[in-house]
Amino acid sequence: MSGQRPNPCASLLRRLAIGAVLSVILAAGAVGVAEAHTSERAFILLLPTGLYLTGGTLTVALSFFVMALMPVRRLRAMEDARWSLGRLPSRGDTWISLIAAAVALALVCAGFAGSRDPLSNPLPTVVWTLWWVGLTLLHVVFGNLWAVLNPWTGPYRLLTALPGLRRWRDRPPLAYPRRAGHWPAVVLFLGFAWFELIHQAPQDPDLLAAVVGVYLAGVLVAMLLFGDEIWLQYGEPFTLFFRIVSYLSPLETKTESTGDRRRALSLRIPGMGLPGIDALPLAATA
Repeated sequence: MSGQRPNPCASLLRRLAIGAVLSVILAAGAVGVAEAHTSERAFILLLPTGLYLTGGTLTVALSFFVMALMPVRRLRAMEDARWSLGRLPSRGDTWISLIAAAVALALVCAGFAGSRDPLSNPLPTVVWTLWWVGLTLLHVVFGNLWAVLNPWTGPYRLLTALPGLRRWRDRPPLAYPRRAGHWPAVVLFLGFAWFELIHQAPQDPDLLAAVVGVYLAGVLVAMLLFGDEIWLQYGEPFTLFFRIVSYLSPLETKTESTGDRRRALSLRIPGMGLPGIDALPLAATA
């Protein structure tokens, strides 16, 4: 009908539709690179995804089912099975830790002063490949290497041997709040995971050197304030992580109650370090 007035709502909807179409066209023309994951790794699934999901779910479920059916007596017998391999020397831990600290400082300096290319600078390769991946796998085979290789025990003992700080070894200036439990380690580990997986440039040598340097100094200060054993047990996430991983190892070390504090080395069934640990609190479970 020629005399009918146009519907203002229909006109508005028509304009919105045209605007939406133009917006999509403009957005499609301005598409850039989407940084969804900083590691630039691709996973090619050669089978349908549903098969992977089903297989993974059944594997976990059957593992719990088998463990539930295993007699406790048989499990205890496997847990108690040990074969002595001798004793490790009691001395040398301090020097090994000092060497590890010197290597860590050299890598931090290389991160600041070396090449800007992560493939040419040794710091990213050592941190993300040799330390985080390689050392974790070595713990599965050889046990808790980090207890000796960590870069803080040696410097802590060296600093607390000084006259002004000697009393801090027996009586730290601050008392660790027991209610905090392992939550400081959980928070720091989440921060590490965020930096590794979400940050745009975790392999940038300059940034990585700053993060590693600050963390090395921060842990050493916390050990001086709260005590070395307390902070390494509750607040330092990698000490806790590597210790848990080492429970899978077939090698076990235990400190003897002798005068020279030597450690007994024994062989056990792989994975049998896990049943022997006490029930974990909520923070340690997290």
